[in-house]
This record gives sequence, C-alpha cells and structure tokens, in this order.
Amino acid sequence: MLTVAIIGTGSRGATTYGDYLVELKDKVKITAICDIDKNKLKYYQNKYQIDKKYCFDNSVDFFKAGKLADVLVVATLDKDHYDHAMNGLELGYHLLLEKPISPSIEECVAIEKKAKEKNRYVVVCHVLRYTPFYRKIKDIVDSNRLGRIIHIQSLENVGYWHQAHSFVRGNWKNSIETAPMILAKCCHDMDLLNWISNKKPLQVSSFGSLSYFKKENKPKDASARCYDCKVRKTCPYDAIRYYVENTKDKENLGWPYDVVVLEPTNEKLKEAMKTSPYGKCVFDCDNNVVDHQVVNIQYEDELTASHTMCAFSKDCYRTLKIFGTTGDLEANTLTNQIIVHDFLTNSDDLIDVTKINDDFTGHMGGDHIMLNEFIALLENKKTSLDSSIEKSVSSHLICMAAEASRLEKGKVINLDDYKESILKTIE
Repeated sequence: MLTVAIIGTGSRGATTYGDYLVELKDKVKITAICDIDKNKLKYYQNKYQIDKKYCFDNSVDFFKAGKLADVLVVATLDKDHYDHAMNGLELGYHLLLEKPISPSIEECVAIEKKAKEKNRYVVVCHVLRYTPFYRKIKDIVDSNRLGRIIHIQSLENVGYWHQAHSFVRGNWKNSIETAPMILAKCCHDMDLLNWISNKKPLQVSSFGSLSYFKKENKPKDASARCYDCKVRKTCPYDAIRYYVENTKDKENLGWPYDVVVLEPTNEKLKEAMKTSPYGKCVFDCDNNVVDHQVVNIQYEDELTASHTMCAFSKDCYRTLKIFGTTGDLEANTLTNQIIVHDFLTNSDDLIDVTKINDDFTGHMGGDHIMLNEFIALLENKKTSLDSSIEKSVSSHLICMAAEASRLEKGKVINLDDYKESILKTIE
C-alpha cells in the first residue's frame, strides 16, 4: 500500500488531496501530517485517524522525524515550497508539489536539479492538463484537424468575487509574501499553452497593473471592515453579503468558506467578519498583486500566443481560441463546450464535454485524475501523467519573465538568456 504524508492541511493539501486519498483506502494510507495551525492539525488527525506522534505543528520536527511515507504532498504557502520540497527530496520522498513550485525561478530550477540527483518523481499540480476538457483540445490539435497552429488566444476570467477572496483579502494578495499574480494564478495557463502548442517558448512581453483594489478608490464613508460599513449595501465586494448573507440556510459549506473558518457555519462566518482578513474592506488591505495583465509569447516556428487575466468578470472561467491553417477552435469552461470550425467543409463540430465525463469536481475533474495517475505511476503502471518538474519549470519561467517584463513596462525578454542568467546564479 502506498503511504502519504501531507505538509500543509489547507484547502488544497487536505480538502482537495487528503480527503480524496482517504477515499482510496484500499490503495493509499495517510500516515503523517504537518500544519502550523494546531486546530487544523487536531481536526485532520481525527479525520484521517493518524497516530498523534506523526502529527507535527512545525516543519523542523516533521523533517527531523525522517521519512514517514512514500510520498510527500507539499501544500504549504508558496514561499515555503522550496525548503519543504528540498528537505523532502533529501529524505527520499516522491513529491506531489502544489503550484507554483516556488515564487523564485532560481528555487524552481534548484528543485528540478535535486529531483534528478535523487531520482525522485516531482509532480507539480498543473491539474488542468488532466481534465477531459483540455485533453480533448490537445487531441484535436495533435490530430492535425486545425492544420498548422498559427496563434493561440487564452483568457482567464478570474471572477470579481474570487479576486476579492484570494487575491485581495486572501493568501495570495501580496507578491512579496507569496508570488506575483501571473505566477500564482496563471502558471496553469502558461502550462496549457506550452502543452497544447508543443513548441518551445522564445520571447515574452507583458503589461498589467493593480488598477482598482487600492486605498485611493475607497469610498468616502467606507469603514475598514464590512460589518460596520455605511456603504456596504452599494458595494459588490461586501464581505457580509458574500460570506454571511449568502450562506443562510445552507449546509455543508465548502470552499471558499472553509478557508475563512474550519468547519464553516453561518454563525462562525458571521463572527469571523470582525477579526478575519476576509472581513476587511477590499480597498483597505495590504494587497499589491495586479487585477489585470496581458502576456504575449513568441514560440518557435513563428507561433504566437497571448494570455489575458482579468479580475472583473461575473463568473470564474477560462476561454481558449486556437487559430490553425485549416480550422479554428473555440473552447469555454463555463459551458464545457468546444467548437471546431472546418475551413474546407465550412462545417462546425460542437463537442459537449459533459457527455465525455460526468465528474467535474475539483478543477473540472483534474484533481482526482491527477491523483489517480500519480498513484498509478508509483505502482509502475502505464499512465499519461505529464506535469513533471521539468515541464513545469518551463511554464514558471514564462510567468517570471512576464512579471519582469511588466515591471519594465513591457520590455521583450529572451527566455534562453533569462534562464541562462538564472543558472549562473545557482551554480
């Protein structure tokens, strides 16, 4: 039986991965957990039925205890990934590493080198490439139905509520503490562009800024917290409406409410609004990540791609358009539909992905498929698992180069030169 240790029992480490692994009790056993939040630690100790001596409230003692499982799930804060991944590899763990690998591209490359040195698998949680939705798109492109791909246009509609929750009030609000928005949110998208195009990225440029969620846009009579704010009824980002009023008479509250409080209830959420960061005015937080950004990529063979992320959408979803010489493709994750236009026959092929797959929980089904294939990989079974550390470093390189370009007002950055300069710093 495969054994698993988890460091970081938050929304991803426990709710997403741990809870599903528990369902696979015939194949997998969670043997150790680590989290600095003692309440969470006790909760998941009981839920996963783990011996108390294998539950740690700090990473020093956790790693000092030696190798406690076959696999280590690293789902801590972005800035801690490097230390936890390197310590895990040194002990001989295979890693399931939550994205981003690290906010530092130097650290990303160092983890890649350490994995090769220790001959360990490091699978980065770029879960979208495991979804039936994106796998279908990849199959269409690889089948040559669209001819030679000339351009790919990608758009991530973050969602006004998701931006407020995760990137203004939440864990990924400040790039100094975590990672730039383009890495924290969009490394998925850069990974998809690399994977679908199957081309080498050469150059990157980017523009973007934090335009709205800042102190100068705070309404005159607004309070520091929503619970006592005079103007909250006219604000679409009102935390009371979102976390409290929207949860009345609702049971089994999951994400994002379980990020605010453990085992969320309406009463717990109401009380949290007075002290939690999630109850703050969105114009009075210490956030600095952008709320919109565009990235342009020049690939080999003259293929170009563009990616846009924007906070200001009603729903949280992605769209993709691929332009080929004999056809084009439009895809929308909100409708779960893919449309292929054939130039020769002037016909349209509508593909409803809901008829291909019936499990769209957890990143459109990608979370569970990735875990199943990771387990199969470690059992020496045939698998299409493909988000290796090597491929993931490439997508992270694009993100970090894009952020460097944005900070230099759209300067074009050569990726080979950028990576070479990084390699010199860690040799």
